Amino acid sequence: MIGAREEIYHAIDHSLTSAQIRTAISQTLFQPKASLIFGPWHATELYFNAGRGFHSDDARGVIGTVPGVGVPLAAGATPLLVANNAYEVGLRSHIIPRLDVQIALFQQDAVSELIYNQDIGQDQASAPSRRQGIEASAQYHPASWIELNSDIAVSRARYRGDAAFLATYGLSGTYIANAPSFVGSAGVLVDGHGRWSGGLQWRILGPYPITDGLRYPEDKGYSEVNFDVACRLDRHFSVKASLFNALNSKANASAYYYTGRLPV
Repeated sequence: MIGAREEIYHAIDHSLTSAQIRTAISQTLFQPKASLIFGPWHATELYFNAGRGFHSDDARGVIGTVPGVGVPLAAGATPLLVANNAYEVGLRSHIIPRLDVQIALFQQDAVSELIYNQDIGQDQASAPSRRQGIEASAQYHPASWIELNSDIAVSRARYRGDAAFLATYGLSGTYIANAPSFVGSAGVLVDGHGRWSGGLQWRILGPYPITDGLRYPEDKGYSEVNFDVACRLDRHFSVKASLFNALNSKANASAYYYTGRLPV
């Protein structure tokens, strides 16, 4: 299976701080995608996926009217469209009755990481990055109306480049802020057994660094349990109630670490 997409972006920046300069920029990005699927053999198949995605950068940083949202001049020009090349090799199997299993190894290479600058409250371009990891998921159906499921992913997110190169971005290390090393979930779903349906889901977010470059300090992440139940009244109407964070776990919605200074 193959596919392709061409992205065309156009931006106009009318700066009120640079002598009222009005600047237009354009960029295109070719995005090929391909999948090789082998099988199925014994209800199992192997696959390989490769493709290119993107994110866009702040036009003010690309043009340079607000340099703080672009990459440092010493590191080169800020792209308007940032390529993100991804690769994945995996296995899907139904060899065990009532059980579906998926396992995948993945890698993502971004030409420039998009980070959130908590001190100024906006996104900005940063150094190239790489994410590598493994993801495993499974769904088990002991009966047609119930499903037990789980999903686990372990990843390693790092900036790419030597110490001198990363220093141009103000980085003293390779760790990426707010990139957890582990995420997971487990749950049970009930549906198709009378008028009632519902589910119970346990979600986990592992620890993650809260400053770019360094591993510590880090946030411990969180764990929460969500519950919902629904009742079908007739063919056209149903009611549903959801309870989020049923065990009242407490965690940070967001966490940042930076130096604060008061005026003299």
